Amino acid sequence: MKPRFIAALIVAFVLLPWGQTALAQNDNTLDTECRALMTDIPADTPDSPSIHIVQPTANSVVQGGQIVVTIETAGFDLSDGGHWHIWIDDQLRGMVYEPATVLDLAPGTYRLCAILGSAEHMEFGNPDGIMVTVEEPAPGVPTATVPVSANGTTPSAPLPEQRGLSAANLTVIVIGGLLAVVGGWWLGTRMGKRRLT
Repeated sequence: MKPRFIAALIVAFVLLPWGQTALAQNDNTLDTECRALMTDIPADTPDSPSIHIVQPTANSVVQGGQIVVTIETAGFDLSDGGHWHIWIDDQLRGMVYEPATVLDLAPGTYRLCAILGSAEHMEFGNPDGIMVTVEEPAPGVPTATVPVSANGTTPSAPLPEQRGLSAANLTVIVIGGLLAVVGGWWLGTRMGKRRLT
């Protein structure tokens, strides 16, 4: 064997673990950045529910402005109000109640974050983040079409996030307010009687 070939093999074996570590650190950095977007940051535990962006793949280049984002979850069910939030470059795009959504994006590079959301609109679990680049389609090259699922539906755009009060929170506030009014009235009448006597 030639010495150059042997030297190239040695360099490749030395640099390969470093490259894998750098890639893992990049993925961890994105996940950390996505976690920082959460309102109440939960503890990071391996058995927490998690979300994973399946499509598009990390660092992919997409032709055309309409892309489908597909996710998978572990330890979480997208029913009974369960949903996920899609963030684009630190901006909440909305909430999604199905495993896929369609985004319209201008050409550019974007960070996409997917975060689980409960029926009470609280973010939790382990989020996932990827980088994706959107390019103008080349003339004459067909762009991807939005897929139709087995039940005949197509993914829809994310819904606006409703970060208002839930019915349970509103009930607690109203009851607390009523108790404060009644307590204030009762205390006022008791204090008034003491002054008169």
